[in-house]
This record gives sequence, structure tokens and C-alpha cells, in this order.
Amino acid sequence: MSIARHHPEVHAALATGTTLADQAPLVGRLLQGGVSREHIRVALVGRPYPPPQQRTHSLSALVAARLQQLALLAAASDQARRSWMAPPQPTEANPQRLAMDVITPKPECPGQDGLCGRPVGAPGALCPRCAPEPA
Repeated sequence: MSIARHHPEVHAALATGTTLADQAPLVGRLLQGGVSREHIRVALVGRPYPPPQQRTHSLSALVAARLQQLALLAAASDQARRSWMAPPQPTEANPQRLAMDVITPKPECPGQDGLCGRPVGAPGALCPRCAPEPA
């Protein structure tokens, strides 16, 4: 894998102790679930690890945590994909849906030299504000 070649410190963490044996089943499940090798590589080395003097956990534990985060994201993505439903299409049998989708512009009041713009019932009609008061 390209991780060993380009990130020897991560490769060393995976190859020492029980890390590889502990994480191999999880990586196998991720691959079987459709997570690509590239996504796994990005999860492991896509962002830097803290320098050794600033680490509060071993590099093996950090690798394990990143794989667990990837597994949680993959599970959430699968759940969202399974539960997604396309919005209903408007049909003649569902006239309310048709009414919601159709926006009919109303004529606007031409008062104030065309700057009023309030909706009115008929083209050319004036709104109550712009209509002259009866004498």
C-alpha cells in the first residue's frame, strides 16, 4: 500500500504490536462495505498527526481512532442512503401538490410612476394606497 512507502511512521505504527491484527478486521469490513482504498488512505494520512512531543496517545491509537471515525461515517452514509426517499411527483390524483408547485404571478399596482409594485387583482388596477380617495 502507498502508506508504507510515503508515510513510514504510520506504517511502523501499523506493523508494531497488535495494531495491524486489531485494525485489519475493521479495514476488511470497510472495504466489503464499499469504502474505497483511497478513502481509507485519506482517513489515515490525509491530515497530519501531531508531532511525537505533542501526542497524548500512541500513533497506533490515533490510527485506530481515525479508522473508527471512518467506520462511523460510512455507517451513517449507508443509513442515509437506505432511508432516502425521492419526493413525490405531482400527479392529477394529487392536485394539492400541483397547487404548491405552481406559482402564479399577480399583476402589480402601476401607481407611484410604476414603483409601487403591490399585488392587485387585475392588470392596471391600483392598490388601496395608490387609488384616489372618493370625493
